[in-house]
Amino acid sequence: MKSYKSDIEDDFNIKEIFKILKEYRWLIFTTVILSVSFASTKVYLSKHLYSAFSVVKVKTKSENSQNLILSDKGTMAVVNIQEDIALLRTFYMNNKALNLKRVDFKVLYYTRNGYKSKELYRDIPIKITDIETIDERYIGAKLRVTQKEDGYTIEFVHSLKNEIMNKLFKKSLLKIDAKEPFKYHEKIKTNFFSLKIHKLSNFDKPIDIIIYGDNRYVYDNIIRNNLEVVQIDDKIPHIQISYQDKVPSRAVSYIESLTDSFINESLAENRKQNNQILDFIDKELKKIKKLLKTSEKELENYRISNKIVYSSVQASTFIRELSSVDITLSENELKIKVVNNLLKLIENNYSFDAMTPSLVELQDSSALKLIDMLQEAQLTREELLADFTVKHPKIKKVDSKISTIRAKIILNIENLQKHILEKNKNLKKIKKSYETKIETLPTKERKMINIKRDYEVSSKMYNFLLEKRTENEILKVSNLSKYKIIDKAYSDFSPVGNKSKAILISSIFIGFLLGVLLIALHRIFSDKILTVKSIESYTEIPIYGVAPFLKSSEHLYIQKPSVVDSYSAIRTNIQLSKKQSKVILLSSTMDDEGKDMATINLARSFARVDCKTLLIDLDIRFNSINRVLNVESHAGISRYLAGEMHSIYDIKYPTKYKNLTIIPAGDSSSSNISRLILSKGLPPLIEELKESYDYIIINTPPFGIFTDSKYIMRLSDINLTLFREGY
Repeated sequence: MKSYKSDIEDDFNIKEIFKILKEYRWLIFTTVILSVSFASTKVYLSKHLYSAFSVVKVKTKSENSQNLILSDKGTMAVVNIQEDIALLRTFYMNNKALNLKRVDFKVLYYTRNGYKSKELYRDIPIKITDIETIDERYIGAKLRVTQKEDGYTIEFVHSLKNEIMNKLFKKSLLKIDAKEPFKYHEKIKTNFFSLKIHKLSNFDKPIDIIIYGDNRYVYDNIIRNNLEVVQIDDKIPHIQISYQDKVPSRAVSYIESLTDSFINESLAENRKQNNQILDFIDKELKKIKKLLKTSEKELENYRISNKIVYSSVQASTFIRELSSVDITLSENELKIKVVNNLLKLIENNYSFDAMTPSLVELQDSSALKLIDMLQEAQLTREELLADFTVKHPKIKKVDSKISTIRAKIILNIENLQKHILEKNKNLKKIKKSYETKIETLPTKERKMINIKRDYEVSSKMYNFLLEKRTENEILKVSNLSKYKIIDKAYSDFSPVGNKSKAILISSIFIGFLLGVLLIALHRIFSDKILTVKSIESYTEIPIYGVAPFLKSSEHLYIQKPSVVDSYSAIRTNIQLSKKQSKVILLSSTMDDEGKDMATINLARSFARVDCKTLLIDLDIRFNSINRVLNVESHAGISRYLAGEMHSIYDIKYPTKYKNLTIIPAGDSSSSNISRLILSKGLPPLIEELKESYDYIIINTPPFGIFTDSKYIMRLSDINLTLFREGY
């Protein structure tokens, strides 16, 4: 034990903490080594991920607007970055990227590289084709292909977890029933699948493969967790697409496939809308062309038959105004047809996405905005369905939102229909007023006005439609996407989040903390004496002091200041105690607690302050004190108690220390040492010695082993028990 100062009862003692850490230093060292070893193994076996990036710009204006029939000016495109981001994350778009066949995720190939697995991407020695599923349990499981002289074998590779579950709980393991090796390039059939394995090159090590099934399974288990699509800045319409993969070149290829599919989808949608508009224009052109020919022929015949070349000024004015009204009415009639067609589509539960071109032609920006909101909600629903059922609260909430938006779109279209019909009603009133005025003209001129008006209306509408058809044909040829690739897919070929150094450094701290935790648990649940407080928590008996532990071989160092000070403190506490303490007994609970050295040092402490001190060694079985003090003795207290010696002067021996005398234990060969100690000669001996000495220090056997000490304790004034730390 080591010395404690006056702050021994402090709750937080820095020196005590360092003392404990020093005592358990090998435990802490062991936990740190184990922690670092575990972290190193994890770092070595971990599979690094690499990122590929691409940046796509979303144009804020529609450079190829399809709004050409009813308006001569292009409209602003509704830019919804979040909708594009959601679309890029969906299975719909990723499925198109996978269908390009640039990247194959359906079969992954691995080989052993030291103690870890390495994926093969470009240089694969075998190729799996013609896969047909019989039992889906093999999907996602690891299979091992081993080359044989006359072919190959294929078997499942089971994880340690599955092996343990099989041993403990008899959980069945997947197994391929095959007795003979399979042939390369031939279709094989097992109880789980059928496929072909083509050998591309020789291989010595077994090749592990994982088959991931269809595109949906690949998306759910590989793509979705590694794909990230974000808007770089809220104020800039730039989308960053990133994908993480264990193979950097494959990550780049997949990003290229996804961005190409995304842009091609946009172009295809533009072509689809453009074709719809061209079909509509062609139908209207056929009708107008027929009307134009009829009115043109009728006008020519009427002029010839009535010999009319020029119309009057008043008639020309009526023709111009009525033509303008009729053209506007014709345009509105087209709009009414579009609106009626939309309402029919709604009645038949047709997709609102297909209505977008028509709404663009109607210049209904509010309905277009609602459709964008509807598309975004539908994409959100598709994303949620990957994780939840239709009864989940989140799905129900989105369904409610979709229903509300659909109702608003329908109401918006119905209101648009009412507005056009009301406008037509007013135009017809204006037309009626002009027709009334025309009735005042002469019959020939009136008929001429009506014929010429029909001709001009048909002619203007025909030219208008021809012009718009030409513009749409140009747009069809120069079809442009509203997306532009700013940064092509690239990778810096550096592992993502490579925290090997941080993990190793953290493992040192974790190992240290684990060691401290084990120390704390050990000290909490230990049944040993760990500190002075351990004793104080069990008894109210006073503690006279704390001293360092000394082995008998260290008796030459008992002059150390720390040792002298600690025993001086114990001596002072004894002298200041209320009880008269002339005869002091010192014992312990068990062997190896340093009792003999403590007895010697306590006796020396009294002798040092000029107290005449006698040390009696009653630990007869282990009589070692005289040897520690280098005292040559011929007889001891054992012979005196046995009646062989009659004078106490024959058993007392001086020591080299002033004021310190010793009565050694003597011969320990007696067959019944307890009988000697319990003899009637001991009490009068101590009473006689008390007359000659200031203090008598008695060394007794450990009372936890021998009961002799309990008898001797009745003869002493104060009984000291020594407890050794850690015992």
